[in-house]
Amino acid sequence: MQALVESISHALQSCGWHVDVNNNVLEARRDAIKASWWFGSRRVRSSLRCVFDEKNTVLDYQELAWEVSVGLPPPTLSFSHWKQTGLKVDIDRTDLSLTGGGTLHYGQARKLLEQACRQHGWELQARLLIDIPQKRHVL
Repeated sequence: MQALVESISHALQSCGWHVDVNNNVLEARRDAIKASWWFGSRRVRSSLRCVFDEKNTVLDYQELAWEVSVGLPPPTLSFSHWKQTGLKVDIDRTDLSLTGGGTLHYGQARKLLEQACRQHGWELQARLLIDIPQKRHVL
């Protein structure tokens, strides 16, 4: 299991993720898009949580992206492309602004996890998150 954890940590860090590992749980996060000016700001954040089940060689993961806007966000040009196959979702979003921007590659982490699991003989299992105000339910 340790080789898989190290492989995933290294792959995520090389893509700009901040990774924390505690026992059999890996959590990663990154700010993909950031723009701010005097009147407000916009930030798109991604997070990933992996739980390693060593007994069954299953990697259980959740991936989440959300946008936080404060005040009046700066004027931004936004381009996005998405693709869905079953439960697999890939979104590429690029924001361009005079005061910042960036690119969100939602699904990139899943592809890294799939590759690492194949190399180490593990199974990858996704969890869906349903966000209801004040409550978060995991399916």
